[in-house]
Order: sequence, then C-alpha cells, then structure tokens
Amino acid sequence: MTRLYLLDDHTIVREGLRAVLEASGMTVVGESDSVTSALADIERLVPDVVLLDLGLRERSGLDLLQQLSGKGLPTRVLVLTVSDRPWHVAEAARLGAAGYVLKGASADEVIQAIQ
Repeated sequence: MTRLYLLDDHTIVREGLRAVLEASGMTVVGESDSVTSALADIERLVPDVVLLDLGLRERSGLDLLQQLSGKGLPTRVLVLTVSDRPWHVAEAARLGAAGYVLKGASADEVIQAIQ
C-alpha cells in the first residue's frame, strides 16, 4: 500500500486528491499547505510519495525539493502543479523530483504517475 503526503495550498485540492487516492487503495498519511510544516511531517512520517504543488503561498515547492534532497529519505516526490514552464520542469528534475504531472491530468494519470 502506497503511503502519500499531500502538499498544496488549496484545501479543496487536498480533499479531492485524498478522496481519489484513498478510493484507489492508497493511504494519505499527512497533508499541509506549508513547506515548513510539511518538511517536519515528511521527516517524521517518511511517506513513500509526496505530491507537491510548486505554487504555494509562503514559499515555492522547489524549496521543499531542495531541502529534501540532502535528507537521504527514501521518499519520492511527484510534482503536481499547474505550471508547464520548462524551467520549472527542469529545476524540479534537477532537485530530484521523480515525476512532473500537470493538474489538468486525469485521476488515472496521477495514480499511474504515483505507481
């Protein structure tokens, strides 16, 4: 069973993701709208996958990727965002993202990317 952590600054997005992912047999172990609290949660919970939005209110999701890269955790990060800017895709990959999915994707595409 895949254990997930959701980081998005929109509550309705997190709620929708949780419903879709749990219906597909995955477990959401935590969620946040903040890079700072997410980092502490991720270190404590060590989820299999973090679904990460880049466009957060306080800081960029790229900040979280950078901070996680030096932690040596087995957690993979899947960026789930609206930005299709090539620089964002390249920077996310450089910082260790395992994948990059646009929020316009279907639930099936997101589930496939997680798996």
